[in-house]
Amino acid sequence: MPGIHPDPTTTFHEIQVQPEKSSTGKVLLLIGVAVFVLGIVLGISGFTSVEEDSEVWLSEVQSDIDDAIIWRGTGDINESISLDPEKSYGVAISQDSEIFNISISEANMSVFRAEGCKDSNPEDTVEDCKDYAHYSIGQIENASDVKLFFNSTGEVVIVDNLVFFKGLESTVWELAGSGLLLAFVGGGCSLCLGVSLLAVGAFINYKN
Repeated sequence: MPGIHPDPTTTFHEIQVQPEKSSTGKVLLLIGVAVFVLGIVLGISGFTSVEEDSEVWLSEVQSDIDDAIIWRGTGDINESISLDPEKSYGVAISQDSEIFNISISEANMSVFRAEGCKDSNPEDTVEDCKDYAHYSIGQIENASDVKLFFNSTGEVVIVDNLVFFKGLESTVWELAGSGLLLAFVGGGCSLCLGVSLLAVGAFINYKN
């Protein structure tokens, strides 16, 4: 027959075409990294959200202070009150007010320790001496039958420190709990999902 007749001894080599690697694994790896980073961000934001939300903090702590007030008065004060000698009490005055000729005594002996107001945490955004309804001017300790004598241009309050600190402790745990919930639920779930996607993506790349 006319035409080209191949030599029967000729060996033909098979040409194998390598299948293109799937991009699914790479995509999952990228998504996994993104979700993993998101989990870290959510976790950190959960722990810091309490400090950043100063309005919520101020409102809650002010409520704790109000709940701990055992006495309040304004103007010319000359009266006696009974206290628990096992407790200490804070004395505070309303913002933009002054107090004159203050004397807090028991059996003619002073039980009042005057103190200038100090910010408990200068690094946060809350100013203890300006942002609350009252600012501290001193402490009463080891007293039971107390004589109060002073003149003030604003409201003076006496705060049961034990009651206040118990309320403050509850507030801290409550607000921190909401931050921890965001950290563990939002951040934790994102971290787990991110790790899972990274593992699946690495597995697919390995198989290919």
